[in-house]
Amino acid sequence: MSTEKTNTSRRATARPRSAARPRAERATKRDAQPKRASRTTGAAARAPRPGATSAPKAVAGKIASADPKALLARFRVPLIAVAVVLVAVAMLYGPACTYYQAWRANGVLQERDSQAEADTEQLKSDIDGLMTEEGIKDEARRRGYVEEGETRIVVEGQDADDDQQAEQDAETVPWYIALGDFVFQYQGV
Repeated sequence: MSTEKTNTSRRATARPRSAARPRAERATKRDAQPKRASRTTGAAARAPRPGATSAPKAVAGKIASADPKALLARFRVPLIAVAVVLVAVAMLYGPACTYYQAWRANGVLQERDSQAEADTEQLKSDIDGLMTEEGIKDEARRRGYVEEGETRIVVEGQDADDDQQAEQDAETVPWYIALGDFVFQYQGV
C-alpha cells in the first residue's frame, strides 16, 4: 500500500507549475511585444527611405568608425578559425614535403626499375638471337662486315631528331606534378 501513496505523490509533483495556473495568468514574450506591421509590396516597398544609405557604404562607415576592441569581439571566432588553420598548415608542411618528395622519388625509381627490366629482356632476346647462325650473320652485317660476293652500301643522312624528340617527351611532366614539385621543393633524384 505504501507504494501506491508514493506513486500518487510523484504524479502530483511531476505536473509542471505552469499547468497549475490558469491560462489567463500566464504571460509570454509574444504577448508583451507589439505586433509588427505587415510588409508592403509594390513600388512602396522598393522605394528607398529618406536619409537611408546603400548597404556597402553603411557597412564601410560602421567598420571605419568602429572600435578595434568591438571589431575583435565581433570577429573573434573567424579569426581564431583562420589562426588554427594557418598553424595546422605550418605544422603539416614539413611532413607533407617529406612525403611528397619520397612519393616522387619512388615514382622515378620505379620508372628506372621498369626500364632496367625492359633492357634486360631486350638483351636476353639479343643473346638468344646471337646463338643462332642467322643472328650471327645479321650482327656482322650491322657492324659492317659482308660475305664474299656481297657489296657494302653505307646510307648517310639518317635523322637523329627522332631520338631527341623521344627524350624531350619523356622529360615533360603534367602541370599538377610541376606545381607539386614547386610547392614541395622537389629537386629530383
